[in-house]
Amino acid sequence: MAKIDELKEELGILKFWLGIVVATLLALMSWIATSYKEADLFLLVSAIVCVFVSIVLLIIVNKKIKAKIKEIGKA
Repeated sequence: MAKIDELKEELGILKFWLGIVVATLLALMSWIATSYKEADLFLLVSAIVCVFVSIVLLIIVNKKIKAKIKEIGKA
């Protein structure tokens, strides 16, 4: 029983980080949408790069969550 509890806790931590990544992505996209006219080019490019990095992190964390759910199903 301890193994399944450990897996569920790991799943909870992954869901927490997924929420952080989504919140960061939304904040960056909102900032870009509201500030693209006045923002310095360097800041704008940096924000766009961070958006792409956030999307990659979103995909990675989502895959880890799916793998953890399958692992819980087998336990």
